[in-house]
Amino acid sequence: MMVVIILIIAGLCGFCILAADVLKEWKDLSLHSWLITLLLFGGVIGCLFIMQDSIRTESIKDYTEGKYRLEEVVYSDTTYVVKRRK
Repeated sequence: MMVVIILIIAGLCGFCILAADVLKEWKDLSLHSWLITLLLFGGVIGCLFIMQDSIRTESIKDYTEGKYRLEEVVYSDTTYVVKRRK
């Protein structure tokens, strides 16, 4: 998913560089250029939300499958340390 985000950001940057004149001044293609720019920006934001949700889901699956466990370590306060099972 990170590769997709990087490619969309690179595409957004490249498009903004190529369409800089059209985006700065109002011309015939300005509306189309702004729509493409907003679509690419929305794609980046959407991919970030999808990636965040998939990371959370994978973490919950790993915990329920027993790949991680919580161990209580007592210092001056009670803290929990996540350790990978072998």
